[in-house]
Amino acid sequence: RIGKAQAFLGSLLKVNPIVGVKDGETFPIARPRNRAQAMDFLVNFVKGVSRIEAVAIEDATTPDDLQTLAERLKDVVPPERIYRSKVSPVIGTHVGPHALAVAVLEAE
Repeated sequence: RIGKAQAFLGSLLKVNPIVGVKDGETFPIARPRNRAQAMDFLVNFVKGVSRIEAVAIEDATTPDDLQTLAERLKDVVPPERIYRSKVSPVIGTHVGPHALAVAVLEAE
């Protein structure tokens, strides 16, 4: 969760922070300047995984963006291996109303 001052500055600069989670810890990955760049980053992130078993995508309040992301991922992952859902209210409180999430399960 980021502080109010950092969130305010991010909104002024139109920054869409992308964070990762590993071993229960969050860390910054990228700070694209607009929604299109953020979407490109997420698609390229998935493309960077060599053996994909499945992909989960989630949205907080932006089902249209989730649909766009799913359409763009069809070239990378078969549609039947793309799972969609909504973030939980607890997660939504921390990430905000326009959040998108991507999780990739690598094949063994």
